[in-house]
This record gives sequence, structure tokens and C-alpha cells, in this order.
Amino acid sequence: LNARPISAVTPSKTPDQLIPLQQGILAFDAELKQGTVHEGDAQAHFVFNLTNVSRRSVIIDSVTTSCGCTVAQLPQLPWTLKPRENGQIRVTMNVLGHVDKTSKQVTIFTAQGIKSLMVEATILPATNSPATNLH
Repeated sequence: LNARPISAVTPSKTPDQLIPLQQGILAFDAELKQGTVHEGDAQAHFVFNLTNVSRRSVIIDSVTTSCGCTVAQLPQLPWTLKPRENGQIRVTMNVLGHVDKTSKQVTIFTAQGIKSLMVEATILPATNSPATNLH
């Protein structure tokens, strides 16, 4: 699989054609992925596992993210998942300059509808160890 990063690909559908992906087509291991990083870390990484649970091939036409600081990496688009085929969508979020929590949306566009996923990073404050007094 040759994966390539996707940051913001314009979907080919108009807003009135953007219907939610129905149950029984793609199954995801989670719709929200959470991770913890430390202040000063550049990125948070997430992986969504998905399976085509339908009896027909599903074609992922495009993927968008809610911010240019978040990039989705998946096989070349359009990506065809045959019935019972598994795949992964890797998401990288730039967290430099963020504090506490930050979350971004990843939207998958198929001919059968769209699916929105979320990634959330908790940024822990940098820990400074107290100076040791040698007296």
C-alpha cells in the first residue's frame, strides 16, 4: 500500500448530496481517537481501523480535515475497499502551541455518504524537576 498524506481535498459532491454514511457499510474501531502528548511535542498520532462490512465494494473518494494542522494518510484516492477488506487511516495533528485539549474532525466521503471522525489530543504541561540542593 502506498500511503500518501491528505490534508484538505475538496469533495466532488455539493452540500445537498452530503448524506451520512448508513450503518452496515463501513465499520470503524472508534469514531473518536484520543491521545496524550506533552507540551513541546510537535505532533499527536492516531490510527482509525476500518472494515467494509457491506456486500459491495466501497470507494472512498476524498477525505478532509477541519484544519490544515491535521493530515490524514491513506492509500491513493479513490481508495476501493472490497467486501470484508480492512484498512487504516492514519491521522497526524500538529499540536505545537496548543494547551490543555484540542480536537479536530476528519471527514470521509464515499458514494454512499459521508462519515465524520474525531481526533482529540490532551497536552500535558511540561514537567520541570525541582533543582536539587546539594548543601
